[in-house]
Amino acid sequence: MKKMIVLAILLLSAPCLAAEVSLKWDAPNAASPESYKIYWGETSGTYTGSKDVGNVLEATIDGLENGKTYYFAATALYRDDIESGYSNEVSKLIPVVGVPGTLRITGVKVEGQLNFVVEQ
Repeated sequence: MKKMIVLAILLLSAPCLAAEVSLKWDAPNAASPESYKIYWGETSGTYTGSKDVGNVLEATIDGLENGKTYYFAATALYRDDIESGYSNEVSKLIPVVGVPGTLRITGVKVEGQLNFVVEQ
């Protein structure tokens, strides 16, 4: 029977220079794993970081850089160093914090009204 972990991003918190992402996943339907491992990276399918999070169904990954997109996947770890395949992949763009409230646009001639919005 195929064992599958479904991964989802729950919350993004970026109060300072480094951001964090909270992840939650479902346990596999078959055998109970001893722990789970979260993988992440800046390219889909290429994971440069990992963290064994123990036998829990949620974890927070911190130290992420603002302005970058990260891709996450999870695996289940079993006895005898057996590791499942990757879960589905989820991604999150970490927003840039501290964007200045004033934007200066020069060299543009506009007649009428210019509406400009900076989304954070």
